[in-house]
Amino acid sequence: MVELNCNSGSVTAIVEQILAANPDKVAEVKGGNDKAMKASQGKANPKIVTEIVRKKVLG
Repeated sequence: MVELNCNSGSVTAIVEQILAANPDKVAEVKGGNDKAMKASQGKANPKIVTEIVRKKVLG
């Protein structure tokens, strides 16, 4: 049985390492956010845009 790590500090550190190692992918996601905000003429809620982009990218 695998023990899950629920310590948000250690999970945050892992995610930060992954993001730092993949700046091109981070830029792609940010670019999607920027394009959506531009298309909405800045009227979209940025948190909702980010949530939707993540769902679409991650499936």
